[in-house]
Amino acid sequence: MNSHLPLKKKPRKTLRQIFLIPVALFALGLFGLILALVETGWVDMISTLAISTSLLAIIWGRLFKKRPQ
Repeated sequence: MNSHLPLKKKPRKTLRQIFLIPVALFALGLFGLILALVETGWVDMISTLAISTSLLAIIWGRLFKKRPQ
């Protein structure tokens, strides 16, 4: 006989949990853009790293994406 087990529902996420990482990436990128416009020299390396965090997050998400089984 087919035994149907109840599906476990995942707990709902709050808005803070959903938007925490995207807002942090946005803030870091904006900080990097402003820093690149204001400062020069070795600070440009810090601003480049801050700006590239969004791109690195996209690459990380594509490489380690959970695939359905």
